Amino acid sequence: MAVVDAMLQVLTEQVFTILKEQARFPLDFKDQFELMKTKLDLTKALLADTESLKEKKEVVKASLITLRGLIYEADNIMTDCLVRDEYEKEGSCTSLTFKKPLFWYQTGKKLKDVNSKLDAMERSLGIHLKYQEQSDHGDNTSQVMKYTAQDYARSEHVAAGYDKMIWVSVSQVSSDRRIMRSMLDQLESHCSVSDEAQLLHKLNELLKGKICLIVMDDVWKINQGWWNQFFSGLDGAVGKGSCIIITTRKEDVLTSMGVGRSQFHKPKELTDNDSWLLFRKSAFSSYPDAQFEKIQAEQLIHWWVGEGLIQGKGSKTAKELGYSYLSELVTRCLVEAVSRRGYDGRVYCCKVHDMVRELIIRIAEEESFGKFDEHGRQEMTGDSRWLGFTSEMKPEIFRKSSKLRALLITHIGSLGSLRVLDFSLTKLPRISTEKLMEWISSLKRLAYLNLSGVVGLKELPKSFRKLRNLQFLVFAGCNQLVKIDLITSLKKLVVLDLGSCLLYLPSGIEKLSHLQELSGFNVASNSRSPTGFKFCDLQKLVHLRVLRMSIGKDSEIKEDEREVLLKLEKLKVLAIDAQDCEDNNISTMLNIVSPPPSLRELYLRRYHPETLPTWINPEKLFNLQYMCIENADIIDFQTSPKSVDGSVFRWNIEGLCFKVLRNLKLDWKNLEKDSFCYDMQKLVIVQIGEIL
Repeated sequence: MAVVDAMLQVLTEQVFTILKEQARFPLDFKDQFELMKTKLDLTKALLADTESLKEKKEVVKASLITLRGLIYEADNIMTDCLVRDEYEKEGSCTSLTFKKPLFWYQTGKKLKDVNSKLDAMERSLGIHLKYQEQSDHGDNTSQVMKYTAQDYARSEHVAAGYDKMIWVSVSQVSSDRRIMRSMLDQLESHCSVSDEAQLLHKLNELLKGKICLIVMDDVWKINQGWWNQFFSGLDGAVGKGSCIIITTRKEDVLTSMGVGRSQFHKPKELTDNDSWLLFRKSAFSSYPDAQFEKIQAEQLIHWWVGEGLIQGKGSKTAKELGYSYLSELVTRCLVEAVSRRGYDGRVYCCKVHDMVRELIIRIAEEESFGKFDEHGRQEMTGDSRWLGFTSEMKPEIFRKSSKLRALLITHIGSLGSLRVLDFSLTKLPRISTEKLMEWISSLKRLAYLNLSGVVGLKELPKSFRKLRNLQFLVFAGCNQLVKIDLITSLKKLVVLDLGSCLLYLPSGIEKLSHLQELSGFNVASNSRSPTGFKFCDLQKLVHLRVLRMSIGKDSEIKEDEREVLLKLEKLKVLAIDAQDCEDNNISTMLNIVSPPPSLRELYLRRYHPETLPTWINPEKLFNLQYMCIENADIIDFQTSPKSVDGSVFRWNIEGLCFKVLRNLKLDWKNLEKDSFCYDMQKLVIVQIGEIL
């Protein structure tokens, strides 16, 4: 059911996108698209009848299995239409023009067939389930009883009743300042306020007269003095009808926050059936082999997004939401965090317990994701959607793999529905990269591709431009790769990770207007790469949130490029590798680089000048939460507050990492006296010169 819900949502959004862009599609498709959207909405309304669904699970099971297959089939049609649309926009693929009538004829036929099946499915489900309509009226308190606080806050009919909605995950490690900053981030994209009293005043100012819903989730403890001050100020500022929802595991926390026992809502313990439903909502694909016991969180989230299980929402990208969902799985003890970031708890690496793995395998079989033998090894069936292919398996299994959507692979076959393809956990030094890349280029629905195990890859074939649905592309580890010009045709790319495989990026990367993450950017000079992607071209990637770049002796950043990064208003993570270069020009270039105020994380590595770039100070980086400086020759670090035009700016850093800074003299007393560590959650100091 969880995957059905997720895919229904994604598919409905795709149909809506096509309807908005209907001028590019044949006119007679309009009715079919609108009919599909209607059928999908009606099906969602039926599936919202959770009470009947629980009672009649076995009765509707066959219908739900058929529905899941229909959703995948419809998703393939929508993806094909959107891919074709990318070709139409470019207008340069004349070979496709000849085939255009045939494509639209076949697609129209498929649309009518799917809609007919959806209609039959809706009628079949309608016998056992009731359509659920959401009312905009009624008592909010009674509605909260039907939802978790999170579902309640996220639902559209609830949102319509409030001017402002704020969701804060408090957890065990939050501070007063962090809670307020999280609230302000949701109300205002840029806020230069850092003092705690000013933060509180700013919150009251922004919420004054507004009808607000504030959810404080997972509260373990609260600073009583701060809470009383916050609540009393808020009570006098917000409009009538405002509401605060608090979720906690401890009753004494609610009591200390002034919540009367009559306002407590204690969810009932879950039945076995409810527990299964909850697990299905949170479960993810798991590969059975021992070598996959641990998995990198980023890779897992990329798979989720590539498969279409997660979509960006509001100001949050799909990847950011993926990390939130993974943290929720860890909180629910369904996933174990093997390693995580100290200051905010972000999971880096994770695994599942054997018992949870058995549950995942059982659900994977029920949902037709895959089949496993008695030893827990995966088997291929005609209905399998996800597969981890190992050297023990025979390539012939791909003859019955037409429905496969995610594949971790060392061998290949014919896989037209594939969305996720990952070579990262194998090495293919002897494989014919030409044949491999030609085969990959035929996977027109592919959304995630990790080629880091294809170590012999040197360049991309012309056919690679066919991958118009590709959103995640990882080359890290392909150290022989020298030519990737064709990726500039992949306009839907969201993440491009080059590791250290290329000397310079080709011109045209700036055309990837949806790019949110760029890793492995070597800053070029005009003399070394006259036609390549330059530092100034970054300003065109306005959606960029993560930038990892290298600056060396052959790089060039000019004085008139000082505002390039400032124009990247959504940038949150900046990593700079100075490549152990001892040229004085490195310091000059980095002083020109000036990140935007939105920056939250900064990493500086292999930097040998004695002084840091001038912009690394609390005035310029007032939103910075984490800083890491490694393998550098700096001799000083500014801990004292900075005064500018009568205003005092203090660091608001919550995590700080100094590693191998042998010349640095750090005054610990000033560090404490200047309130640098006021909200510090994590401090790592390894091999520095001297602590005074």
